Parts: sequence; C-alpha cells; structure tokens
Amino acid sequence: MPVFGQLAGLNGGTALDEGSVEQAAASTSTASTTLPAAALAAVVALAAVSAALVRTHQASRAHR
Repeated sequence: MPVFGQLAGLNGGTALDEGSVEQAAASTSTASTTLPAAALAAVVALAAVSAALVRTHQASRAHR
C-alpha cells in the first residue's frame, strides 16, 4: 500500500491497522480546525487595529 503525506514518516516495518489510520486522520482534522480559528482571530485583531488607526487619523485631522 502506498503511503503519502503524514504517514510517510512512520516506520515502514509496522503495519497500519484501522485504528492507527483513524487516529492519524483525527489528528489531521484537529490541526486543520485549529488553523482557521487562529486565522479568524488574526483577522479580527487586524480589523480592530485598522479601525483604531482610522479613528486616530480622523481625530487628528479634525483638530487641524
């Protein structure tokens, strides 16, 4: 059976049973759900910083 991706680093002498394949798939799905949450947090933080920068710029122009 050809082995690709994260499974390629496993020891070739051990056979993969269904449990280990499911466990590898579960760890992959956990990692993929963590990334979008972190990306969403980064986008929200960037939007907040951008909004604060715009408000600061508008306030400084109002005082001129």
